[in-house]
Amino acid sequence: MKFENQHILIISNEPWSGTWFSKHHYAVELSKKNKVYFIDPPSPWRPLHLFSKTINTLEVNSSLQVISYVNTFPFTLRSGLFQRINSNAIYKILNTFFLKKKIEQPVFWSFDPFRLTEPAKLGASTSLYHCMDHYKTKNESSLAKNVDAVVTVSAVLAEKLRPFNKHTLIVPHGIPGNLSENHPALPADQFLLAGTINYRVDLRLLDLLAEKHPGTTIKIMGKVDAKDFSSSDVADYDLLRNRKNVDIMGPRPFEELGNEIKRSALCLCIYKQDKEGNKLSSLKIMQYLAFGKPVASTYMREYENLAATGLIDMSTNHEQFLKSVEDQLKNHSPELAAKRIHYASGYTYEKLVGRIEEAMNSFKQPAK
Repeated sequence: MKFENQHILIISNEPWSGTWFSKHHYAVELSKKNKVYFIDPPSPWRPLHLFSKTINTLEVNSSLQVISYVNTFPFTLRSGLFQRINSNAIYKILNTFFLKKKIEQPVFWSFDPFRLTEPAKLGASTSLYHCMDHYKTKNESSLAKNVDAVVTVSAVLAEKLRPFNKHTLIVPHGIPGNLSENHPALPADQFLLAGTINYRVDLRLLDLLAEKHPGTTIKIMGKVDAKDFSSSDVADYDLLRNRKNVDIMGPRPFEELGNEIKRSALCLCIYKQDKEGNKLSSLKIMQYLAFGKPVASTYMREYENLAATGLIDMSTNHEQFLKSVEDQLKNHSPELAAKRIHYASGYTYEKLVGRIEEAMNSFKQPAK
């Protein structure tokens, strides 16, 4: 099969607006040769939603449209019978919309393990579950069983999901094809941490870094999600945001990311090391490498080969990380920058889609 001239449903657990993640980039890449419908997660429930069958749409361009709907029942009731009733109601609403739009036998490409776990009920011709993180929901196993193939970004995730679907493959994080195109040089006078700031980020380590480098501006570009902060996270975040050399920018359009990376002498990936999901892989690392920048990261299993070749540096504790920052700044060179860019160029979304196509075709071959 080829992902060309198809109707493709991208089911996302992150909305179209705001910070972009892999699912947004795949949607844009796939829309170059297909009609793509990006299905937003439902908005918070309200009583009027019991009677709503409305589908809202946003046209991004002629081949990419965002679709949003609301749940019939609130999340607190969506277990057992209520969950089945709610899901069936949403399938019916979506199918009515697809019928009007003449969307037949779509490709089902889900990044969301929490909902719409039965692609057959949407008339899917081909179905994928694209797992980007270590989720903990019983719906994930159901989704994995119900799709033609599972794609993951990590060997750990593949091992977790392969018992539910033997057609499981590993495809790393990617970059847009034009991310590292030549642009006017910018002064490299800051450190950059891109991505959502939440309970998984090691805020204590980030504050220690700011304390150790008072003459360097540390920019933090991304949404701040404090809802699951521990008491120590709150204390560390207060220390961090009150430092004069820390600029918490908040979320920015993806188009601004390139300029901020180019302005940076060093790029950061800083996660707590207390959970397996924090030690797998990170989209931001590939984006940093696309600009040839040195990267100081906490440990990530999927990048052990990169660390072995010196393209990034990984640490397992605070002391090691702070030394890593010094080493990366000292050892950076034009030759290393070129090697980083060359490495990242092998992982454009166009090439990753091609890898998934090849795998899907091999899965359909009869066993010998």
